[in-house]
Amino acid sequence: GALDVAPTRIGGYQAASAEAKGVKFEVSGPITQEVTISMPAQSDSPRIEDVFIKPVCMAYEDFYAGFTADTPSCFSVTPTEGRMDRRGGDPTVLTVQVKADGQVGQKVGTLCVVLPDEGEQFNVKVTANFS
Repeated sequence: GALDVAPTRIGGYQAASAEAKGVKFEVSGPITQEVTISMPAQSDSPRIEDVFIKPVCMAYEDFYAGFTADTPSCFSVTPTEGRMDRRGGDPTVLTVQVKADGQVGQKVGTLCVVLPDEGEQFNVKVTANFS
């Protein structure tokens, strides 16, 4: 319907999938941000944290976001792809979600935000403390 939104279509432009672009979510370069989320280990509802990525390129650039393969499955991110504003524009907001699995302790994941056309990558360390 008229209210349906296709997250890979921006202004009539269709973005290729991360797989089609050959994007791999592996740490390349330094950790650019760190986020810590604390929550009860027995929580039924996920905890949400927004991560802001400041644009660094001269033009609008396609981005792909995902966690590294060694990241525990309790972490997820949305959106997983889109178009980042140009330098000086609004930051890209990524929503990280963490779901508790009943285990007390700490879990760490690495979120990679890749701009394949520019060779840029942002790495965000996400630490979840379950109590």
